Amino acid sequence: MKYRANLIKSNGIKKRLKNYFKDPLYTDLRDLLRVEVNPREIVNYGVSLESSPLIKKNVFLPQAIKSIVNSKKPFIIPKDCTPKLYPYTNFKTFRFINDIWRNNLNYSETDAYKAMMEDINNGSVIKRKEKTIKSITDLNSYFIGYVNLLKSMKEHGYNKNLVQDDIKIWIGTNGELIKDGSGGRHRLAAAQVTGIKLIPVKINRVHQLWFESNLSSNKITSENLRMVIQNRFNLKSV
Repeated sequence: MKYRANLIKSNGIKKRLKNYFKDPLYTDLRDLLRVEVNPREIVNYGVSLESSPLIKKNVFLPQAIKSIVNSKKPFIIPKDCTPKLYPYTNFKTFRFINDIWRNNLNYSETDAYKAMMEDINNGSVIKRKEKTIKSITDLNSYFIGYVNLLKSMKEHGYNKNLVQDDIKIWIGTNGELIKDGSGGRHRLAAAQVTGIKLIPVKINRVHQLWFESNLSSNKITSENLRMVIQNRFNLKSV
């Protein structure tokens, strides 16, 4: 099974599968999906929408394929689906970044630094994304990275050329902007605490109730979606 999973990845099948199961609305609307918003408009963090995976656990397929297919969600969030929302300022990533900012970038005074330093002194190895933190030197390097992020945001704004992925958002039932669970959490928090006015984001999903409330027709087409998205973000017709 492990060999088959590696084969999927090495032969580029993973990318082709992702494209195959992608909602065609993403392709039809791709020129509209990247917009600029005030980061402080994104007040909630959304998780765990549809509970039913497309491929059930008991279906005999490599786990790599199941993960790819089940990670694909339709562009329209169904009207009977209520996202689980949490205030972004309560989210641990925001509190981590905000604590550094509130302490005037003196990261050694933050609660997170003190807790992680205690863990290291007790012999623990800390994992953060791709980083392994084993020593105080590693810990300082980890925090300095976020200090530099905050400094750069404050002095130069949000530089989209320095990042590889988009900050993804949903449009909720009332047109509110919701942070998607995928990457960009630290960047969004940094933009919020440093007071940046506009940042680029990618619309990843739209709730059906919002869509229908902004159009006399509730027929889901790329043309109708294009109209309501343009109106929501004051975009020019193309």
